[in-house]
Amino acid sequence: MPCPTRVPRLPSPPAAPLQPMLRLLQMLPAAARAQMVRMYGQLLGEQLHSVGDALANLAGPPPAQLVDLLHKIAGSAAMMQDQDLSLPARAMEAALRDGRPADAVAAWPAMVAAAHRTLAALQAMEAG
Repeated sequence: MPCPTRVPRLPSPPAAPLQPMLRLLQMLPAAARAQMVRMYGQLLGEQLHSVGDALANLAGPPPAQLVDLLHKIAGSAAMMQDQDLSLPARAMEAALRDGRPADAVAAWPAMVAAAHRTLAALQAMEAG
C-alpha cells in the first residue's frame, strides 16, 4: 500500500492530540530537541514506507518483521507521548498478532493520517 514519504507543509498541525509530544520535546535543550525531531521524523517516514510496502505484498500470515515494525512504531510513539499515532499502530499490531490481517489493513489509513499529523508537527517544530 503506497505511503507518501513527503508530507506537505501544513499551516499548523492539529494541536490537541499532539500537545503532549510537543510539550515533551520543548523540555529538551534546543540542540537535543533539533536532533530528536530530525531523527524521529526521518525514522518515522522510513518506517511508514516499510509498513506500506509490507501491506501491499501481504499474502498469508504476516511476516514477523511487519509485526515487529508496528510494535516499534507504536512503542516509539508512546514514548514520545503521541497517542494519536501509537493507538492505530498498536491496533494494527494486535490485529496481525490475532490473525486478523484484514483489520490491520483497514486500520492503515488511520495510522497514515496520524503519522502525517505527527510529521507535520515535527516539520513545524523544525522550521521554528
